[in-house]
Amino acid sequence: AQLKAPSRSVAARNSALASQMLHLVHAGRLIRIFGQEDREQAAFDTASDGVRRAAFVLATRQGALPPLTEVLHALLFLATVIAAFLANVSFPLTAAFLILLYRLQPHMRALQMSWSQLQGLSGSLEEVSWLLDPAGKPAPPLGSLPFPGLGERIAFEGVSFTYASEEQRAAVLHAATFDIKAGRSTALIGRSGAGKTTIVNL
Repeated sequence: AQLKAPSRSVAARNSALASQMLHLVHAGRLIRIFGQEDREQAAFDTASDGVRRAAFVLATRQGALPPLTEVLHALLFLATVIAAFLANVSFPLTAAFLILLYRLQPHMRALQMSWSQLQGLSGSLEEVSWLLDPAGKPAPPLGSLPFPGLGERIAFEGVSFTYASEEQRAAVLHAATFDIKAGRSTALIGRSGAGKTTIVNL
């Protein structure tokens, strides 16, 4: 049974559901203002149902592997007996071979279950691997000065900041002056869009 495709489908649909949930959290006020609760509920139900269907397909294929393996083992036993009979192999030798096959069954079953679990997780593992892979992603900017640690404070002295794509808008920070002292908690308080996250990023 092919398990990679269903696993990738589960990972993709889980990602879509997570995006839908974040959308509902961040846009809850706008959704209520414009009366779009029913539409968003339908979109969430669709995403949730997609996850359920994909997980069901994956679980069905994983569940079909053990009985399918048992059937294949039975066919192998039957083929062994028929081949031994046609080749005039002695009964003790045939019986010994069948006993060895029978003893190998638990180990083969364990390997098959481990393989099934790994295949079932392949979609999520590929997502994590893609996230951690630095290829094709811009490298983080590196400074040229060493940072031995925060000794006294971080001082903002007349700091102004504007995002590169927002030349026509007012500066996010305008002549901000304050200290962040070492070993003490500093609270950043202000309305949404006041520049709190920008200060943290800086």
